[in-house]
Amino acid sequence: LHNPHHDYAAWDLPIPTGTPIYAITSGTVIATQHWTGNWWRDGCAGAKPARDCNTCGTGLTIQTIDGLRHTYCHNTQLHVALGDTIAPGQLIAHSGDTGRSGTPHLHLELRINGTRRCPQPLLTAIHASQPVPAPDTLPTTGCSI
Repeated sequence: LHNPHHDYAAWDLPIPTGTPIYAITSGTVIATQHWTGNWWRDGCAGAKPARDCNTCGTGLTIQTIDGLRHTYCHNTQLHVALGDTIAPGQLIAHSGDTGRSGTPHLHLELRINGTRRCPQPLLTAIHASQPVPAPDTLPTTGCSI
């Protein structure tokens, strides 16, 4: 696992374009974004940004039965559609450099009851085959592994 380059409640994992992205938990796809542009290269940071600029780029949000929402941004391709039921470990996307991205990476964001939570403790537990913490116990700051 990799330390983030920031301290906001999300995780930016530098990975090559085209890396398979798998769902961390089960749930339903409640949102998709399909903008294949890049914020910086397509003039979104300028005085008159294009209408279709989207910070997530090509991405999706999955909601679990307990209300946890996990969002995966900056992909090149989605393998799921709005309304699909997702299983843990299911291939959902391939990584990329779309949206507000300076380099190819996966942006993973968790929200519970509208509050952004640090995904690092959850990912560390999954990686170590340990009990997964309840989403509402995940911290909102100090997001590092």
